[in-house]
Amino acid sequence: MSDVQNDVTPEMERALREKICVVYAVIDDLQTRFALPLETKLASREIIQGLSQLWAVLQEFDAEGLGRYGTIDSFIVPLLDPQIKILARLMFALEHIALGHTHSSAQSASDKRPVR
Repeated sequence: MSDVQNDVTPEMERALREKICVVYAVIDDLQTRFALPLETKLASREIIQGLSQLWAVLQEFDAEGLGRYGTIDSFIVPLLDPQIKILARLMFALEHIALGHTHSSAQSASDKRPVR
C-alpha cells in the first residue's frame, strides 16, 4: 500500500501544466497531420483491464504471497487472509458487473469462485 504526498510546489505545478499543454498540442498536430484515427475504448474493458492488474497485486498481499519476502508471524494470517479473500470476491463481483451482469447475480457468482 502507499500514500502519495503532494510535494509539488505551485511553481512546479504551473511548469508541469504548461509542458502538458505543449505535449497535447504536439499530439493533436500529429493526429491531424497524419489523419490518425482516435482509438475507441470501452469503459467496461478498461475496468476489466484494471482489475487484472489489481488482481496481480492482490495475490502478493496474502500471507502466502508475503511469505516469499520473509517469515510471517502466525498471528497475521487470520487477520490478513480473510480480508484479502473479501477483496478477491469483491474484485470478482466488479468483473461480473463490468461484463454486463446485475449486482445480485454478480454477488452469487463471486461467492462460487475459488479464492486462494
